[in-house]
Amino acid sequence: SDQHRGWFQTSLLTSVGSREKAPYKSLVTHGFVMDGNGIKMSKSLGNVVLPQDIVSKYGADILRLWTASVDFMGDVRISEDILKQNIESYRKIRNAFRFILGNIHDLSEDSDAQLMKIDELAITKLDDTINKATNLFDRYQFHNGMLEIVSFLTEMSSFYFDIVKDRLYTSLPKSKERISCQIVLKKICQQISKFISPVLSFTSEEVWSYLSDNSVFLSEIESLNPKLNLDIWEKVLLLRSKVNTEIEKLIENDIVKKSSQVSVDLFTNLNFFNEDELKEIFKVAEVNITMADENKVVVNKFNGIKCDRCWLYFNYIKEGEVCEKCRKVLEDI
Repeated sequence: SDQHRGWFQTSLLTSVGSREKAPYKSLVTHGFVMDGNGIKMSKSLGNVVLPQDIVSKYGADILRLWTASVDFMGDVRISEDILKQNIESYRKIRNAFRFILGNIHDLSEDSDAQLMKIDELAITKLDDTINKATNLFDRYQFHNGMLEIVSFLTEMSSFYFDIVKDRLYTSLPKSKERISCQIVLKKICQQISKFISPVLSFTSEEVWSYLSDNSVFLSEIESLNPKLNLDIWEKVLLLRSKVNTEIEKLIENDIVKKSSQVSVDLFTNLNFFNEDELKEIFKVAEVNITMADENKVVVNKFNGIKCDRCWLYFNYIKEGEVCEKCRKVLEDI
């Protein structure tokens, strides 16, 4: 463009010739904003998209998210359909925050617990995501950095949040297993809200107001120093996917209605989790592990009765009864 041939080139040559160095430490340039069809905006064509109209209709954070979601190194497009994609990403972010804040309201500042394995893995995944996104932001690849964040929250919602719901909803408020996942949820909320604050400024400040009396812009992203290897996270995701595929077959054939009615025989070389831990991860009634060189999943209908409180299935209770865990919780409430 004329900017590259003109001001950037002229200032560079002048500085190198007179000072033997560039006049700037780094230089980032961007393209033009086009309409949704890649056509230059013009009043005569009636395809002008005004920022103030977007802010009035959707809010400033949607416009900011769009700005951070496009590759500005070239020409970028904007339209109602493109903004709808950003709105969907924003909805995923906001829903994740809503779920977290709704489940950590009773977590005290001095709460402490030994993290369960799946919770420790979630911390590892969070730390890896923040490191990747930070590296991308440092290289001005804001669109890829925000994609990392949205992908992380999507995976958390469909996997981790789904797993810990039973602990959050049916365990004693001050139980170690509930506090364990609450600590992780709070870490996710803190780290993500800090990271996205330059982009979703108003949303981050709103979220942070439930976590601290100070502004999110006065906080810093902390190093989490995870203890576990991320490979385990990927392996358990793959295992859960295989289990879900087999469960779907049972559901399609009207053998069961949901995963909590299923017994899983798992042949695997993954010895990190025990059977009870995998039962929670797979959201099934029973898991039987047999060590093997290759992963193999066999699923069957579990012959048991549903607990009236947690809605999980057990083979030692009768109709109208609650499971042992729920019985203890009810006695202690």
